[in-house]
Amino acid sequence: MAWTLERLDNEPIILVTVFPPTSSYEGTIQLLHEIAELATTIPDGPIYRINDYSAITPTLDDLINVMTLEAKLGLPGSVGDPRTHLIAVGSGELVELGASSFSQDQFGNHNVPLFTSQDDALNYAREQLACLA
Repeated sequence: MAWTLERLDNEPIILVTVFPPTSSYEGTIQLLHEIAELATTIPDGPIYRINDYSAITPTLDDLINVMTLEAKLGLPGSVGDPRTHLIAVGSGELVELGASSFSQDQFGNHNVPLFTSQDDALNYAREQLACLA
C-alpha cells in the first residue's frame, strides 16, 4: 500500500492520498497509526480528514479491510475519534459504497461527503471550519 500523508499548515485538516497497490493489511494498519500521530498534533477541536482515492480502483476486500480496521482500532484521527470528520475524494461504485457505509452503526454513524476533486473537498472542509468559528 502506498500513500502520502500531510497535515495542512495551521489547519486541522489531514490529507491522505492513496496510491496502488492497495491490498495490504499491514500497510493499512501502518497508515492508520501515521494518521493517529498527525491527529495528536491537533490539540483541540475538530479534525477534518480527507481521504483521496482518485488514483486507485479499490476492491471489495480493500474496502472491507480499511473500514473494519478503522472502526476496530479506534485511533486518534479515525472514525473512533469523535473529533474526526471524514471526507472522501474519488469515484466509482466501491468508493461511493465506502463513503455511504460509514453511516452504519458499526462504522461510527458518520456522514462522509464524497467529492471528485481534492480542491472541492478542501473547500468543503474549510467551509465547515468557518461555520464553527
